[in-house]
Amino acid sequence: MTNKDVNNSEKEIDLENLHQPLNISYGVGEIAELRDLIMSLGKGLRASRQYPSEHPIPQQFKQIFRDQLARFFEHSERISLSVSIDGFDAGDENVFRGPTNNDNLAHLLHRSGIRLLEIQPSVSASEIDLLFDAFVACSEQNDEPHDIVNHFWKASFESIRYEVVDSFESGEVTAMFPEFANTQSQHAFAGTRASYIPGSKISWPMSGQTLRAQAEETRQFMIDSFGGVEAVSLQEQQGLEVLISEDRAKDTKREVVDLLLQLCSENSGPQDMRLTAEALQSTFDRLIEDGNFITLCDIVISVRRILEQDQFESHIVKKRVKEFETRCGDGVRIKMITTVLNKNQELDLSSVESYLSLLGWESLNNLLWMLGELSHYPARKMVCDLLVKKGFEKIDILGGAVYDSRWFVARNVVWVLGEMKTLQAIPFLTKAAKHSEPRVKTEVIKALGKLGGDKAAGVLQTMLRDESEKIRMQAARELGQNHTRAACQGLTDVVREKDFPDAPAIEMRQILESLVTCGGEESLAVCSEIIAKTALFNKARLHRLQEATVLALAVSPVEQVLKILDHLSNDSRSHIAAAARRAKSQINKRREEV
Repeated sequence: MTNKDVNNSEKEIDLENLHQPLNISYGVGEIAELRDLIMSLGKGLRASRQYPSEHPIPQQFKQIFRDQLARFFEHSERISLSVSIDGFDAGDENVFRGPTNNDNLAHLLHRSGIRLLEIQPSVSASEIDLLFDAFVACSEQNDEPHDIVNHFWKASFESIRYEVVDSFESGEVTAMFPEFANTQSQHAFAGTRASYIPGSKISWPMSGQTLRAQAEETRQFMIDSFGGVEAVSLQEQQGLEVLISEDRAKDTKREVVDLLLQLCSENSGPQDMRLTAEALQSTFDRLIEDGNFITLCDIVISVRRILEQDQFESHIVKKRVKEFETRCGDGVRIKMITTVLNKNQELDLSSVESYLSLLGWESLNNLLWMLGELSHYPARKMVCDLLVKKGFEKIDILGGAVYDSRWFVARNVVWVLGEMKTLQAIPFLTKAAKHSEPRVKTEVIKALGKLGGDKAAGVLQTMLRDESEKIRMQAARELGQNHTRAACQGLTDVVREKDFPDAPAIEMRQILESLVTCGGEESLAVCSEIIAKTALFNKARLHRLQEATVLALAVSPVEQVLKILDHLSNDSRSHIAAAARRAKSQINKRREEV
């Protein structure tokens, strides 16, 4: 029987068999061929968008697509693919998965409601070209995307079959699972589904005339039941207002989520679970766009509870639920969340943090990417605080971000490492200490100060020789607060260097004060050694160093420093005596203020 002999009854919608591909099994080689076919077609679409249809480039890609189809049909009787939001399946086998954008053929079909695509070996070259052109037109980056179903309908395919479903909120759950709806609701939703049969026009959802007839029927029923409006009492009007208010207060999306989670927890078949997962994913993404992160948290927690219970009768069903959980923190969702945070500064960041905290370490790279894309400080601070808690799971991934080409991302990661206060951060802070951006180095010094200890002092010691005077002084100041033998030794080594007397005055003063502060009595011995020196030549250079050393004693925490300064005040060398008196004056003034 030819396509033209198909009778009217065959063109009617079959709700039970909708989305059920014809029984066909593909081998491993055929699955690989199908994947190559889809990827090749996608590549052709991207190239063809740049040229008019009559240009040689699109024509060349069309010919390649025709040749690949011909080779596939040499050993296979047909192509039969189920369409999901991000890919194609053949039975229980995954054929292709990709990001949900206009370059993904499955996404183009899915957003227009197509859930099944079949191509027969009898497909003509003109039909292949029309199919190709439809994909090109609908993959263009327009504000108002084309509906690919319209293009297919106009093409009147003979050897290409597809099945269409209307939007989920029009009743997709009811049609997928009739046991959840009564007879009346099944009748109401029947018009939301359609199937294209070769040789026939597509059967669209309910026409406007049918809807108007139903509306009139409902209106007449209300009039017959309640009589005229003037007959409604004040009490009845108030009751109606309460009912309307309660109805508006219903969170329909939350009810949909609860129903889908219930379906996930039941032992439904692989096909049913695929449809449920698609519907849940669609609703999940809408909740992200709405900024409803409280409900998103509930979904993640519920899905994990279902996985922990592990009461699946089919490993395929478990796999689909696990795939949904993985997508909760994938790059696509993190990008969507970033967009929402950049658009809405008033969003409750605590609920966003609660959601992100539920994600596993697999999402750490995505969170680091997010850190570099957020436009507003509060959101960046929220992500940084979260990374402090989550970074311990995979500190190698977190620490690796100090190599990020964006200096502000590296600085934020260094701050996170400092807040974690773990010795595991030392190798990454050592690398960041050599960063070309001074602001990153400054953050490294602060982080090492929070960490403290000999290892932190070792990194700070290397920064005393940085090319920037500002960085050297900051590192010296932080070493002065370290109070470890390593810190004292690092500062001592710098002070004893041959060219240290030639250092800028302010830097020399800072390094000497840091030595005196962190070293206690040991540092006093180093200072005494410098003060006792004499020089036959270039005395001014030594006097400059000695004077700075005596003045630095004013910040010493050691009690006997006043006795040392009293003794130095009577030194025969005038520059030392004058400096000692100034240091004593500073100590006494500070004590009076306390």
